[in-house]
Amino acid sequence: MSDAAVPGRPPRIGISACFFHPDDQRPIFKGKTLLYLEQSMAFWVQSGGAIAYLIPTVRPAGPVTLDDVVADLDGLLLHGGADVCPRTYGEVPLRPEWEGDEVRDRYEIELVRAFHAAGKPVLGICRGHQVLNVAFGGTLYQDLVAQGVTERVHRDADVYDRNLHEVDVVAG
Repeated sequence: MSDAAVPGRPPRIGISACFFHPDDQRPIFKGKTLLYLEQSMAFWVQSGGAIAYLIPTVRPAGPVTLDDVVADLDGLLLHGGADVCPRTYGEVPLRPEWEGDEVRDRYEIELVRAFHAAGKPVLGICRGHQVLNVAFGGTLYQDLVAQGVTERVHRDADVYDRNLHEVDVVAG
C-alpha cells in the first residue's frame, strides 16, 4: 500500500519530463533519448513544501507500472515545451515547423489519464494546458496569430521568464 496519504509527509509531486530525442549532432549521448525538466519547475514545487520528482517513461519491460508510479505520488505537474502535435488531436500540421513532439504527447496524455483515473490532481502550465485539453478530447488552434485569434506572440525567448500571469488554485 502506498503511503501517499500519510498525514505530515510532504506532498510528492510528479513532474512530466521533456525529451531530447537521439541526435547525431550532440557531443555526447548521441543515440540516447534524454529526459529533463526545467529546474525552476522543481524549485517552484519545492517552494510550496512539496517534493518534486521527475516521472520517467514507464515501459512494460520492468516490474514497475505507471499505476505504481501514480500510487506513490500525490499529484502531477505538466510543464511547458513544444506545442502539442496537431496529429495528436486529429489534425494535419498547417506548417512543417509545427510538428510538436508526438512521443511526449502520448507519454503525457497517458500520465494525465492515469492520474485522473486515480482521482489525483493535475496542473498544466503552458503546454501542460494543451495536453490536458487534448487528453480529454479537445482540439487546439495550431497558431493563435496565424489563425487570427490574437496578435500577441506567446513564444518569445526574450520575454520567456516574464510572460506570466497570476493563477488561483482552488480545492476540488
